[in-house]
Amino acid sequence: MQGLKVAMAVFCTACICAELVAQITESGWARRGIKVVAGLYILAAALHVLPQLKAEGNVFSVPTVSSVELGTLEQAALAQTQTQLEQDLEERFRREAGVSAGVTLDLRSASDSVTVDSVTVTPAADCTPEQQQAVEKIVEEALGVRPEWNAPGGEIQP
Repeated sequence: MQGLKVAMAVFCTACICAELVAQITESGWARRGIKVVAGLYILAAALHVLPQLKAEGNVFSVPTVSSVELGTLEQAALAQTQTQLEQDLEERFRREAGVSAGVTLDLRSASDSVTVDSVTVTPAADCTPEQQQAVEKIVEEALGVRPEWNAPGGEIQP
């Protein structure tokens, strides 16, 4: 890697020098001559550094991606989707049913789709039966699944 850094430093220095001299000189033949000499210098420096790069091994190896990383990415996307759906449903409960209720989704990823396994709703302590029915309707319309109910204390109701 050190050889590559040296080659880049030489390349940049030669380019800067060539451009400075080209700006100072006005005639076309001098400008072309300077650029040719700078180009040859850059080529010679690169050819000098290339054997060192080969000796260092796989400097430019392509990173490999394992299936574990892909699974992790898929799980992260699924978790983000679950969080967003839960937040959207809780907002709809407040807006449409007038009740504050928590919702927990259990999502499952199939080969080309995501399905909802279960929905658990934890209503506020002052939730009326009418609000509970409105929440059920919202969940069934949005997800096509009938929700399970947790009591405000956390235990599941029948």
